[in-house]
Amino acid sequence: MITQKDCFLDLKIESIAANVVKAYTGAISFKYIPEFEVIRCLNLSAINQQILQEDPFLRKVFDKFGCKINAYNWPANSVYEWHTDYRFNCCLVTVFDEYDSLTFFKGDMVEKTIPRLFTLKYRPFNWYVLNVKQEHEVVNFGDKDRILLRGEILMPTTYQEFIDWFEGEYNG
Repeated sequence: MITQKDCFLDLKIESIAANVVKAYTGAISFKYIPEFEVIRCLNLSAINQQILQEDPFLRKVFDKFGCKINAYNWPANSVYEWHTDYRFNCCLVTVFDEYDSLTFFKGDMVEKTIPRLFTLKYRPFNWYVLNVKQEHEVVNFGDKDRILLRGEILMPTTYQEFIDWFEGEYNG
């Protein structure tokens, strides 16, 4: 049986990196990445070292697994339909503000055509880890774009391997 923890975990760690990125993104505009139809992405390689220096959690993730940091601007009143991510197995995410936006994860089928849903409502400046191989959908109900900071785990790592590291070596 699929549980909420199989889909995402609230790490309960403050995202210091989000403050660095929020200051940086306030001065520049997002650039459009063609592989996404509605998502504008900002490659943060120019400030990756600053982010890693200022956010001790992200630094430990980078040292262990490697991590590519990007910011995504999800348009207001939009839906990114059910999908799984193909480039990696898990990622870290945080948001900069309160948004009327949710990420839904599909669990087991309650009935033949009705899946159980697990809902993630982000708290600003808090890290979460997502199992992006679990089918999910992002809905922004609000009238403002949602900016999301995402740390993509570069080393081939399953979601469970990351959770095991986090609950063991990182917190041990």
